[in-house]
Amino acid sequence: MDSKDKNRKMENNIREEYISKRFRDRLKTPNNQSAQVEWSEKEEWGGESAPKPNVRSTHNVMTPGMGSPSSSPGVGNMKVKLLQSDAGGGADDELVDPQDTLKAKCGQSKKCAELAEILSECNDRVNAKEKTRETCEQELFDFVECVADCVAQNLFKLLK
Repeated sequence: MDSKDKNRKMENNIREEYISKRFRDRLKTPNNQSAQVEWSEKEEWGGESAPKPNVRSTHNVMTPGMGSPSSSPGVGNMKVKLLQSDAGGGADDELVDPQDTLKAKCGQSKKCAELAEILSECNDRVNAKEKTRETCEQELFDFVECVADCVAQNLFKLLK
């Protein structure tokens, strides 16, 4: 019994070391993230005799509906789905973050533009003085809060 327990512990330790090494390797090399392949835990533990997967240019995307680990029956069966990128993609195919575009639009809205003007006046006043304790902290917070509220109201309307 002791030898079986020792063998199991040793196998588990080897597995944990292997997993942590692979995790550290992926963290060290962010360029390899674009050349990952679809895999499952069974394929991962296939050993050297397992067929080598084809490496394709991909983007990591977790599939919707994967749920939390508690909702899935077996974490070992979980697959990470990857979307394949186009080989001929150009600059017009690049995705734009809707939050960035909303921030620009909201910053130009009437209410936020007034707060931006107040912030600008305060900034000019403070920069004109050589020695002052005055800051424009509250004006900055007001402007940022205005933009954040506007973005929060409209952001999810843009998501598909």
